[in-house]
Amino acid sequence: MASGSENQGNTSFDGEQLRQELYDKGYAVVPDLLTLKECDALTSQFRDWVGKFEEGQIPLQKKSSVIQSYRVGHFQQSWEVRLRAKAVFQAVWGTEKLLSSVDGIAISKPPLNAEFYQTFSDATKRTERSDFCKLSKTQKDFFYRKGCNLVNVPVPKGGIVLWDSRTVHDNTPPIAKRSNPDRWRFVVFVSMTPAIWASEKDMEFKKDAYRRMLLTTHWSSQGLKTFKEYIENKRKRNYVNVSIDHLPDVAKTQEARLLAGDEHYDFEDGRPNGPAAPKWRFGIY
Repeated sequence: MASGSENQGNTSFDGEQLRQELYDKGYAVVPDLLTLKECDALTSQFRDWVGKFEEGQIPLQKKSSVIQSYRVGHFQQSWEVRLRAKAVFQAVWGTEKLLSSVDGIAISKPPLNAEFYQTFSDATKRTERSDFCKLSKTQKDFFYRKGCNLVNVPVPKGGIVLWDSRTVHDNTPPIAKRSNPDRWRFVVFVSMTPAIWASEKDMEFKKDAYRRMLLTTHWSSQGLKTFKEYIENKRKRNYVNVSIDHLPDVAKTQEARLLAGDEHYDFEDGRPNGPAAPKWRFGIY
């Protein structure tokens, strides 16, 4: 599927095979996008960031693993992962002209299923408000009755798992008494779709988000949303800056600016633009 070396992770991927796996299983796992050494370097940066927080204020200690603030999606290590992941999405979509989300570190997104939303109309309303729907026990039973089962998808260190974020999914938190109890869990979420799907209004939205260092949901070309802008509380006792004041150099390259929507692709250069934009159904089914 791919080729790599001890000093560099995989750089080429079989798009046809990945698409087939997505069709057959609903997900595809690609190992060795990053080498173990690269992973250690990046996770070390995240550990240093966590170390800036006072005891009891560390985001990872919250009941939810969601971190959608502090401009974490624009940290240098987040952009390094995003740029490396582009090759995988390029293989899947058949074009290098992609737009990327600028996600947080750990985010879960809602399922979108016609029969489900017809059965649970209240879930539709919650999803429209927050772009997120947490399943109740009754709603989980709905899927179990359809023959659905929970499937754990192990992803090796340095690997990437692809899936349609509209499907039901969740993370698996570290479990006590496991074989490696000292291991942390680090995830950078990345979503990329063809840039040609975006309208001029979408592009203006992305440009503004990029320049203000806002975090976005998974949607990268259409249906764009951002999270609340991070504002530092410099009056806080023992103030420590746990965010960034400007974009890192890696986020200012032409490749990064194209992915972020700060620059435009040339769709008339004769190179593939990817598949045509899909038709969506929104609201009550």
